[in-house]
Amino acid sequence: MSKFEASYPTPRFGLATSFNESEVPSDYALKLRNRFINAAGGLEKRQGIRQLGDTVTGTPDLHGIHELVDKDGNVTLMVSSKGSIFKFDGTSAYSEVHSGLDNSSVIRSVQVDDKHIFFNGVDRTVFTTDASAFSELQAVVERGELAGAVSAGGADDADVDDWVLTDVNTGDIVRNLTGGGIGVITGITTANVTHTVIGSAATGLGFQADNQKAGNRYEIIDNVSLNIIPTDGEDDNTGVATTGTNATTIAVSGVNFANTDIKVGDYVRNTTRSALAQVSAIATAVTVTSVASQAADDSLIFLKSAMPIAKDIHVHYGRTYYLDARNQNKIRISGSGNPEDMTTSFGTLDTGTFSFGDQQPQGDIAKSMTSFQRFLAIGGKQNVYMFQGIDPIADTTAASTSFDIIGLFPQGTLSLDSMISLGNDSAFISFDGVQTVSMVDDSSTLARANLSEAIKLTLRDLATKTAEDDIQLIHYPKRSWLLVKMGQQLFIFNYTAFLGLDRTRGGAVTKLDPGEGSWSLFDGKMSRMNSFYVRENGELIGVWSGGRVYTIDVEGVFDDDGDTYTTEYQTGWLSISSKTSRNTKIKQGNYIKPVFDVGTNIDYTLRAEGSYDVASGETITVSTSGGSRGIGLDTIPFTIGGSNIQNEKHQLRWRGEQLRLTYITEDQNGPDTISRHTIYGSQWGVR
Repeated sequence: MSKFEASYPTPRFGLATSFNESEVPSDYALKLRNRFINAAGGLEKRQGIRQLGDTVTGTPDLHGIHELVDKDGNVTLMVSSKGSIFKFDGTSAYSEVHSGLDNSSVIRSVQVDDKHIFFNGVDRTVFTTDASAFSELQAVVERGELAGAVSAGGADDADVDDWVLTDVNTGDIVRNLTGGGIGVITGITTANVTHTVIGSAATGLGFQADNQKAGNRYEIIDNVSLNIIPTDGEDDNTGVATTGTNATTIAVSGVNFANTDIKVGDYVRNTTRSALAQVSAIATAVTVTSVASQAADDSLIFLKSAMPIAKDIHVHYGRTYYLDARNQNKIRISGSGNPEDMTTSFGTLDTGTFSFGDQQPQGDIAKSMTSFQRFLAIGGKQNVYMFQGIDPIADTTAASTSFDIIGLFPQGTLSLDSMISLGNDSAFISFDGVQTVSMVDDSSTLARANLSEAIKLTLRDLATKTAEDDIQLIHYPKRSWLLVKMGQQLFIFNYTAFLGLDRTRGGAVTKLDPGEGSWSLFDGKMSRMNSFYVRENGELIGVWSGGRVYTIDVEGVFDDDGDTYTTEYQTGWLSISSKTSRNTKIKQGNYIKPVFDVGTNIDYTLRAEGSYDVASGETITVSTSGGSRGIGLDTIPFTIGGSNIQNEKHQLRWRGEQLRLTYITEDQNGPDTISRHTIYGSQWGVR
């Protein structure tokens, strides 16, 4: 009989679930739960979470996280349920600041200049600049200002400075931003516009005289006539009122509202009375503000705002791109620097509309958007499309403004939240796992790579049974992590140990490649977050059910807001000797010397499994008795502690030609890192 020892490092590539259990390579782990591979190559226990502020009043089921950055650089945190938005006071309390939105749709947001814009794919898009007052985002054609004082008779459109009227059409809306009031344009001249007015005392611009003062700001909102279905069954822009005078509910005969594009915020024009009102609710009829003197059989026209009902919003080189929920084959594009300018001509493109569906194969629809470097990435249901250029305007004089599709990658994105920018790369979740797209050697060539080969089969299975709103991809730069949320499963891709100084440019990730990172599974409360968000200050937060907001990865915390989470690390089967039928030496393990780096006392459970294979395939097991340790499956509970690296032998017995080790902790202590282990044993005989 002779002695042996064998040393094994921690698995540099982390978790692997796509291999057969018996074939997991030694540089992968069969289980890696609530630990990640740090820059030194050790298996470090994740840090815990703490609640941020009080529970939101009413304990709503939170899904959205938003941050407004105002013109002075001040940051305000907001969270949202399906239907309402809440503002955090920075200390403890959350207060509702906007409500009445669709209660079945997740609210998302984007910052455009000093506007923080909220959208859910159902309601009209709203924005705020102060996290208190919310306004509807409008497709603004013109803005102007009343130049001087006005007489008792009121002002005329000719009194407004800065009217250009180039993109103004009849049916557009004139609105007084300062004093209130509204009218619909019925005619246009070179000098002014003609429009109906609201209110018996109104003149000129359609506003009461005492509200028309020097400095008042006006805007013209782009609108289009909305086809409805009248009684005769033919498409037309007109319907017939079936209600009488001053009715607030207008029932339009023949209209099936479930099959029209009428939305709250659209306008209805009574052409018989030259009056205008705004749609405030839709049920079996349309509810509007009162129309004076309305009578049965009056003719009505619905006017739809040119501002899309946004499914997704993205900013690319100063222009705001809107994925229209009414038609996901269309991506509307704003003017440069103005998210409300929807009238800019885009050369060969359809007046501010990128006809996505017309250009793509098999009638694909868009689902999400992101940017990296000079590329615009559009995630479709079937494919991911890469456009090169900073501006979709057809400009033959400057190559920098060309806007061409240069890459099409099969397998589309899984959800609106499954595509992100990594600075120099982009990443998205497809049915085939987590993909990256990178530019090759500063050229216009793009390369795709799959980061998730090791767990691809698990992700594919989850993709088939997880709702879209529960799929999210997050980049957490502080840790060099990608978070992949699939329902209540949370996977972490950690590229820390593989990201040298030569792999960063200005803090951005460069060419994340397969095999240059490691996977882990995080559970506990962290995996049950409804969504994650990285704050302006780099902090990772999440929202939960019951109105709770959490700070994640809290320094020096190793519990989930008071709850203990389990860590588990299981190796693959470690080969001790070659498997041959005639000359394999049988090995018996006697001791293990694990190497730990800990900051406090840690209770570990360490389990060793030895598989003894003979020619017949029999398995030999020896039961423990009299307090002695058995051969086969053995478990050792032990405690290590102190601030230095622990490096001690512990008795651990097993027998066979292969070995599998499992480390488990169930406490609230840390920090705690497993670095490597050495096996000591005996070998004898030749079989």
